[in-house]
Amino acid sequence: MLMKNGPYQFSDIQFINNLHFAYDINAETLLFISQEIKQLLGIGDGDISSAALIQRVHEDDLPLLLEQLKQLKEGNFNGQIQFRARGPENYRWFRMLPLLARSGAQTLLLGNINDITDEIAQVEMIAKYTHKKNSILHMLGHDLRGPINIAQTVLQLMKHDASSELMQQRAQHVSETLTESLKMINSLLSREFMETTDITLYKKRINIVKKIAEYIEEYRRSTTTKRTFTFFSNKDEIYLMLDEAKFMQVMNNLMSNALKFTHPGDTVTVTITQEPEMVRFSFTDTGIGIPEDQLPRIFDKFTSAGRNGLNGEPTTGLGLSVVKDIVSWHGGKIWCQSEVNKGTTFIINIPINISTA
Repeated sequence: MLMKNGPYQFSDIQFINNLHFAYDINAETLLFISQEIKQLLGIGDGDISSAALIQRVHEDDLPLLLEQLKQLKEGNFNGQIQFRARGPENYRWFRMLPLLARSGAQTLLLGNINDITDEIAQVEMIAKYTHKKNSILHMLGHDLRGPINIAQTVLQLMKHDASSELMQQRAQHVSETLTESLKMINSLLSREFMETTDITLYKKRINIVKKIAEYIEEYRRSTTTKRTFTFFSNKDEIYLMLDEAKFMQVMNNLMSNALKFTHPGDTVTVTITQEPEMVRFSFTDTGIGIPEDQLPRIFDKFTSAGRNGLNGEPTTGLGLSVVKDIVSWHGGKIWCQSEVNKGTTFIINIPINISTA
């Protein structure tokens, strides 16, 4: 932390390495802002007031930014701040590393600001296609295995009724081909599950309502799942600091589970509720439910409570275990409520940290 005996002067701060701005908290005066930031925001040399800068911050990010700065002044914040600010053409993403410097009664807010617009765009593009890939994998995994299992059953009947050894051999060959296809599907999905066990988290602030609404819409557009998908939220926007790819894997695993244990015509409902200290996610289906004696073991790795799906979809024994791990990595909790032949609900609580949410 920068310290000195007397009050800070403009010349004291403008040449500090990597310093992009300096703000006198007591006088509420912006003392210095680098030429680089001025150019990014399209600010002239004659107008570097703090009010002019605040007006450029995106309205969705402004409340969080002000709250984090308040906590910083109180000594309760230590970290980085991300926000959008309007430039000459459009909004850009910035990452700010602030710190306080005190000298007697004078307190300065100093900071380093970096333009991370390209970084955010790249991460969002990767996350978008990762979500789409995962959704397609799980839909195909469910929708392909059912018909293949049916085809195998028909082939067994054909082999039994075949009048010639040649027809039996051909039926056996087709059956073996289908079996290999199932193994490939199961292996692919198993690898996808295992990849989520990497515990390195890359958290960012996301509107989880928008992300899950888009996710549910992907399933609604599917012509093969033959379920009804519904989504509810008590707010249009709910922001959380999440590892987006991993958290959406939670949605993928729960959706895969729901598809395995529901019949065509059943309903899958996702609900998000923001409460004062946490965000609650409810994932409900109207499927066959889970027997009461199996509920305590469903989140265990390689659990004996694992069951094949209604169309013979095998279990990896890892799906719900991975879900619990990812939720735990985000400081959350998950539990399950279920009744046989009436359906299942998974409930997830993720805490809200006002300094990051």
